[in-house]
Amino acid sequence: MPTAQKTAAIEQLRETLDRAAAIFLADFTGLDVAKMTDLRRKCRENGVTFRVVKNTLAIKATRAMELEELEPHFRGPTALAVSTDDPTSPARVLLDFQKEHKKPEVKLGYVDGRVLTPAEVKAVANLPSRDQLVSQIMQLALAPAQNFVSALNDVLGRLVRTVDAVRGEMEKGTAAPADAPAPTDQPSAEGKPADEPLAEEPPAGEPAADEQAEESKD
Repeated sequence: MPTAQKTAAIEQLRETLDRAAAIFLADFTGLDVAKMTDLRRKCRENGVTFRVVKNTLAIKATRAMELEELEPHFRGPTALAVSTDDPTSPARVLLDFQKEHKKPEVKLGYVDGRVLTPAEVKAVANLPSRDQLVSQIMQLALAPAQNFVSALNDVLGRLVRTVDAVRGEMEKGTAAPADAPAPTDQPSAEGKPADEPLAEEPPAGEPAADEQAEESKD
């Protein structure tokens, strides 16, 4: 390969590694063209970049990126699977494909400056995806507001039911309107209770009852 092409390939690898949120190396030995095409498609559908690399160029790119811990693993047929946003996606795609086809063999993962063993890669693959995590966090963040709205609706519902019940009783006549005058036992101006009739005045020219009593004594 001409030097210019090698330089361009190394620079392209450097850019890929620099943007990666997670890097996974896989040995694709045993995968035919059809299966490799299928694996590339699955990676693309999940936002994962999958590319076969030339080991000598990959080593130079990792040295330039100060990722020497990856260098010993660029041996034999090697492919890179990287993601720029979700570190779990490459692991999940590779291992799901491996369950179906027994290939590829995951060599390692590299996440947040740490090399992951194949067993740790499996653990990463079982983690929720970025979108799932965001959804769970949103549900937790909205839960208090939803509880508040639910409680408020319950209070308002009880208030409406109470008002409807009072209105129904008023329409039946079993409950007095709020502005109806309350009954009173206060005495009238003449000293009698308001509901007790006053004594009748004697006809004109006749003595009062007490005067008649005095006359009878005489």
